[in-house]
Amino acid sequence: MRKPSRASLRVIGAVLGRVVAVLLGLELLYVVAANAVLRSSLIKQRVDAADGMHLEYGSASSIWPGRLRVSGFSLRVEDYNVQFLLTLEHAELELGLDELLHKHFHVFHLRAEGVRFLMRHKLHDAKGHGERLAAFPTIAGFADPPLYRGPEPPPIPDDQYDLWQVHIEDVVAHAKELWFLEYRFQGDAEARGAFLIQPARVVQVGPARLELRSGTLSVGAHNVARAVRGTIDASVPHLDVPHTRGASVFRQLSTRTQVQLRNGDLEFLNVYLDPTQVITAGPASWSIDARLKGGVVQPGTNLLFDAHPLHVSLPLPERPTLEMSGAMQARLIVSVSAPDQFGFSADAEQLDFARSAGKSATKMASPQLAKLHVEATLSPVDITQAAALGPAHLSLSSLHVPNLFWLEPWLSRDGSLRMDGTGNAKLELACDAQQACELERLRADVTGARLAIGARSSEPFSAAFDAAHVTLPSKSGTQLAGQMRVEVSSAKALLPLVTSLPIKDAISSLLALSTLRARLSTKQTGDSYEVKLLEAESGKLTARGYLRLHRQSARGAVLLSTELMNVGVKLRDGDTDVKWLVSNDWLTRVER
Repeated sequence: MRKPSRASLRVIGAVLGRVVAVLLGLELLYVVAANAVLRSSLIKQRVDAADGMHLEYGSASSIWPGRLRVSGFSLRVEDYNVQFLLTLEHAELELGLDELLHKHFHVFHLRAEGVRFLMRHKLHDAKGHGERLAAFPTIAGFADPPLYRGPEPPPIPDDQYDLWQVHIEDVVAHAKELWFLEYRFQGDAEARGAFLIQPARVVQVGPARLELRSGTLSVGAHNVARAVRGTIDASVPHLDVPHTRGASVFRQLSTRTQVQLRNGDLEFLNVYLDPTQVITAGPASWSIDARLKGGVVQPGTNLLFDAHPLHVSLPLPERPTLEMSGAMQARLIVSVSAPDQFGFSADAEQLDFARSAGKSATKMASPQLAKLHVEATLSPVDITQAAALGPAHLSLSSLHVPNLFWLEPWLSRDGSLRMDGTGNAKLELACDAQQACELERLRADVTGARLAIGARSSEPFSAAFDAAHVTLPSKSGTQLAGQMRVEVSSAKALLPLVTSLPIKDAISSLLALSTLRARLSTKQTGDSYEVKLLEAESGKLTARGYLRLHRQSARGAVLLSTELMNVGVKLRDGDTDVKWLVSNDWLTRVER
């Protein structure tokens, strides 16, 4: 093969030199023109011309075509339903410049630092949202609160569609703040993935991953967690925006959330609660492993909750506030064996109660619960549908009341009924899917007790109480009904409630009073409650009677029978009226 001549080499060199010169010239022209455009307001004006969009950036430069460096980037977007703000401290991206002419913002490659994303949904009315709405992010340029304005715009016909399309691929963004509605994450996070937004048409996400490396999660001034770690994987293959409404958006969403929320406070729950009914407080931690596919929670989903100590306040009208504190653990799972329902369980080794009125609290020893266990089911696992409580069961190994007088505000509003002594109880409670509940078993024991009705007071006694299969009132219309058995250590101790005569000791001896055994029934009629003494016996004494409670009034009657005579005792709001030598049908006539 013959070597090129020197003349040929000179020609080739000259051609290559001209090509390089042209390329350098074009590159220089691009650098000058592109950076002049980036420094001007042309791009900002182009974006701002789109309805609901506003763009700002501090500086931008480009050396190679389509490759940009941006600092101080801020994009604010609003549509009929949502508002959001995206800011980047620094970013490098590879952009399809030719697609900008067709209102396509197509990024093939993005690396960003110092990302902040703030998003909030609009509301029809600010009333009733209170502290939750106050925890929404404030976005400069948008009015507060974020409310819907006017009717929803009609669909845009295809021949009139002229909105910007945003398509970003190969994203790696390091975020320091992510604020969705009232939930605000601050810390170190990394987002990877891709997304496509064609306003009023299509949304596609992912597959995408958000890694929460460290940080905090808050709602307003409340710490949900001071230490957050975990990952969230999500994908939305194709969301048809015009034909998707409300919760049906979850039909297109698949996620896997594995997040640890540590060292939080339960005060954030008060944002959603009525403070006149319940207030929560105390440190808490959460562990979440949740799988969602097409809006359906998948088997393997597991949520663990640990509060130590939990504190709950129950403000009660016209009564002291009831306080409860202790350690609580709860778990919500969807298992392979029951994939169509949530399984819920909660356990408390010990819960302490207290009562307070305003800022003052009683010094009296308070009740304690021990070994509380609750199991329940919720269905369906489809989050696009309302969940309903299924069968539930509660067991309580021990309720200890050091002084029954502690219960006085709930026994009688006017103080006409009082009791002291020490009480212990255990119970089993079951509810069906219609929320009709049955007290399967209740056992209560009282020692060193004294009972007072009005000005009359018993002598000390002990008692045992047993109840089984008692139906409880419910929203489904079920009323209180059932039977119970009571055993009192000494009937003589109760005589002072009936008579203050000094011959009560003689009466006790005459009747050979000993342990009192009784059988009772109870039922509810409207807002009235009735307890019937079906039968009672102690020595030579038998008794029958009833007690009716209606709002703030209490009425009752007891027929005491011996071999010699009958004695009728009428009870009315704490007062007693004794009738001697009544007939056998006295109680029937009084009940009419």
